[in-house]
This record gives sequence, structure tokens and C-alpha cells, in this order.
Amino acid sequence: MKHLIRALLVLLTQIGLRAADLPSSVFINLKGDWGDADLKVASVEKRKDGSVSIEATADYDRQPMGFRAVLSSKWEHWKPKDWPLNSYQGVVRLESTGKPSEIFIRCLARAYKQKVEQIDFSSVELVAISLGGDPRLVSSEPVKLKLFFESDKEEAYAEAYLNFDLPHSLVQLHEKDPDYRKPILDFLTRGKKANQALQHAPTLTNSSAKIIVTTPSGRKEPVTRQYTLKEVEEGVASYKSPTKPFDIQHPVYPRDGQLEEMKKHIKDGDQIWYFQGLDSGWVIVRDGVNIWVLVTNHEY
Repeated sequence: MKHLIRALLVLLTQIGLRAADLPSSVFINLKGDWGDADLKVASVEKRKDGSVSIEATADYDRQPMGFRAVLSSKWEHWKPKDWPLNSYQGVVRLESTGKPSEIFIRCLARAYKQKVEQIDFSSVELVAISLGGDPRLVSSEPVKLKLFFESDKEEAYAEAYLNFDLPHSLVQLHEKDPDYRKPILDFLTRGKKANQALQHAPTLTNSSAKIIVTTPSGRKEPVTRQYTLKEVEEGVASYKSPTKPFDIQHPVYPRDGQLEEMKKHIKDGDQIWYFQGLDSGWVIVRDGVNIWVLVTNHEY
């Protein structure tokens, strides 16, 4: 009986660690079931290499929590065809600040309604695209970024928004899609080397060779999965275009006209692969050579 009571007490304690216990001043949209975090700026430092280090902080149960974001010094102007914004592409490194970062990650997990065990996080480098403001001027103007937690495994890929308003001491880590919660937490709990291995060592099915696709915009993207023509046709028949901007679910299938174009190029023995990154789409591979490339989605 004592063992049963002890087990029930443990269970009740675990249930009590729910998102509602988190500070509403930090996790601002819990009632809307979003794990968006708003933090304050603890420090800003321009490093010798030209990068900008921003430490974000908040209080939880009288303890500091937060993380550090380092914006690279090099940001290239980025404007794909039909893209309406004046955007920039660069790299953001998220870094641990020690115990405060461990507390933040555990709180984020609770806001995400996910479980985390051991946290080995030190840092992770992510491609970023600006959706507002100039990242080179982050110290003086608001900047909105979209982060890409890139992986060659579809289930490990994720995206999030990282926004800065340093003049008003605000750093925001906001969700893009609840489906990305687990992979984001995976990136924030793994060690640096484990993250690098996942980001740069693709696992390909039905092939031991690494296939890289060069898209019309010049980007080099790795393939993630091989499909049969029948699978692509079935996907086209059932695929529904997203109703909201950036609400993308991979794979993004060709439209009817694009499918017919694919059929014109494919021959017996060819392989059809899906590639995913800033450019995502389809490639036909013949004897190890990419003979036809179709981009069905640009990630911004």
C-alpha cells in the first residue's frame, strides 16, 4: 500500500509540472497552446570577428534562465524570384550559458508538452533568413529571423522564429509549427558533435552514395528519400496546398502540370529523389547523374 501511495505521489508531482506553472510573462501564448518565449536582453557584445553575441535571460522560480544567440558577421542579400521582402541569409549560433540554459530548455519542454531527459547542449549553428529588418543592424533596429534546424532526416527537421528588438530589450523564440517541437528540443539537448553529425551526415535509403542537388538558384541541397513514380502520383492526388504562409509540410509534391513534365523526362531505371533544404523539390537521377531538377518550395 505504501508503494502505491508513493507511486501516486510521484505521478501527481509529474502532472503538477505542467505548462500552466510557467511564468506567463515569458511564455506569453500558453492559453493559445503556443510555446512562444519572450526574454529580456542581458548583454550585447560585438566580437572581434564582427559577429554579435546577444544573451537573453528571464527569471523562473528566482533562478535565471536563458540562452545566447550569436549572429554571424556575414549576411548576404537574399531575394528568390517573386519573394516580396528585402531579406538576408546568414548563420545564427545558439549557445548554452550553463545552468540558465538547462532551466530554459526544461521550461521550453514543458511549454511544448514534451519530455526531456539528459541535456548535453553546448551550441548549434543554424541557417537563418531575415523576415524583417537588417541583421547587420541588429543592435539598433528590430530584426525578425527564421531559423532552420536542418537535417537530412525529415523527422528531425524543424524551423522556428528568433526575433530581436534590442532597443526595447526583447528577444523572442517563437514557434512556427507544433510539429517541430520534438526536433527542436532534440537539437537543444544533444551535444555539439551529435548535432553536427545529424546535420551533415545524411542517411539515404536504397543508395550508399551521397546525392547533392544543385538548384536553379545555385543552392546545393542533399536528397532525403527516394520515391517511386507511383508514390509521387499518389502524393499529387492527395496533396493539399497550405492555406497559411510558411505552413509547409514535406514533401511538397509537384502540381499536375509539373508531374506531367516529370513523366516526360523519366525513363526505365531512373531514380526519383526528394531533396529538402532552403530549396526543396524533386530530382531524377540516371546512372548517378542528376538529369532533371524541379523546385517545389522555397524556404524563407
